[in-house]
Amino acid sequence: MSKLRYKYWTREDFVDHFMRQRADHPVDPEEIQMVCMDPRWDPEAEFNGCNFVQDDLHPFWPCFRHDYDWIVNGGGIEYDRTFRENLIKFGMNRLRAWAFFFGVRLGWNFYYKWIK
Repeated sequence: MSKLRYKYWTREDFVDHFMRQRADHPVDPEEIQMVCMDPRWDPEAEFNGCNFVQDDLHPFWPCFRHDYDWIVNGGGIEYDRTFRENLIKFGMNRLRAWAFFFGVRLGWNFYYKWIK
């Protein structure tokens, strides 16, 4: 079985999808280009959405950006805070955004930190 999660998506497809999300949400188009086209990761294989919960607008920019930050930038609390802020910018209520934040912090501290 293929490890590709987005087998029929190209980097350009991701860019187009996130550019459409800009109609309703504040996302910098240059940031979208940079993240989607960065050769240091393969979003077709490495992006997996928001773990344990369904993305609101799948693929969902806050989750995509967070996966990028963990894979390319090594993760950490500063990226988890940015994730929480992006969720709120995309209209998620603060309580749910904080719950997502605590979920990724738990994942970091009890699993990912130890395998990196």
